[in-house]
Amino acid sequence: MTRQVTIVTPENAEISYTLAGIGSRMLAGIIDTLIQLATLLLIIVPLQILAVRGIFSRGITSVLSGWLEAVVVIASLLLFWGYYIWFETARNGQTPGKKKMRLRVVRDNGQPIDFSCAAIRNLLRVIDFSPILYTVGLITMFVSPANKRLGDYAAETIVVKENAESGIGFGNPVPVGGGDSEIATQGVEVGDLTALSKEDYEAVKRFIERKSELPPATVAELAHRMALPIMAKMDVERPNGEYDYVRFIEAIYTTLEQEKKIRGNQS
Repeated sequence: MTRQVTIVTPENAEISYTLAGIGSRMLAGIIDTLIQLATLLLIIVPLQILAVRGIFSRGITSVLSGWLEAVVVIASLLLFWGYYIWFETARNGQTPGKKKMRLRVVRDNGQPIDFSCAAIRNLLRVIDFSPILYTVGLITMFVSPANKRLGDYAAETIVVKENAESGIGFGNPVPVGGGDSEIATQGVEVGDLTALSKEDYEAVKRFIERKSELPPATVAELAHRMALPIMAKMDVERPNGEYDYVRFIEAIYTTLEQEKKIRGNQS
């Protein structure tokens, strides 16, 4: 059964996520495990070949075999924990397996995870794995309303699906990838900016500052939900069909910043 969770962002907008199911998370885990095993083999095999061919003299073979075992153990530990921590921190909550399955780890409040979140949820992976084959983790996800394993509870994270953008309201939000704020004002009607409050400006500013950290689908949905009440305040006609709400919010921010700069120069 598909489970969903609704999160209220710092901009007071509600974002609905579809929680990743146990099956998709298991497939993502299998992909990541295969990558880890392949990487470990790339480390072990060359060392084994060197030892078998007798490149090292007999006098130090025993010493080197001990070092080989140490290298294997250290590499295994680094791959088991470091792989997930590094990818989830550097790739905004996605390992290669999660990316393939279109999954992403986010905080309970919808914000991107950081190093501490990734470290906590993955250091507890060894408990979720026990006694074998993620038995504890699977049981926890099965009984959890948010499909969480113990690591997710400790780190206050959830794993969500990256869905296509919804078409709630007037016009379907169009995902965009960043873009230059100066260009965003071209061909966008922003209306009467004096109708906006200080709180509106702060919400727009937070959106601009955070949008590069969020998945495109979340950015598009968040801009959509922010734009509708702002359009009503500025008496801008709500569009039908597809509309780039991200460019609309960017245009508002750029115009407001330009006006602030002009007023600053005049004072």
